[in-house]
Amino acid sequence: MKLLRLFRRKNPFDAIAFTGTSGAALAYPLSYLLGMPLICVRKSIRDNHFGSKLEGLVSAKKYIIVDDFIESGKTINRITRSIKSENKKAKCVGIYLYDQSFKIDSPFENIPVI
Repeated sequence: MKLLRLFRRKNPFDAIAFTGTSGAALAYPLSYLLGMPLICVRKSIRDNHFGSKLEGLVSAKKYIIVDDFIESGKTINRITRSIKSENKKAKCVGIYLYDQSFKIDSPFENIPVI
């Protein structure tokens, strides 16, 4: 938590984005502790009754992604593409991985991994 607060001071963000249960496991408590809104990216439109892949603060200008680890980067790419499709000005400023034992080098050169 301390590391994330320090990161936020240098790299301000408006929301926390996540997908699936692995992201939700930490996104909800972080949202509460930091007083930040969420962006939930569904795997498909059928996964919810809103008829949209996104729920939450879709208008966020800067956000971080919370997940357990990066294996291939497909999940991170899906999250960023989904948010960009709804909000062209949105920018991912960081990726917060809570299971460091599985972390690989970030395939995302311009996005820091926390």
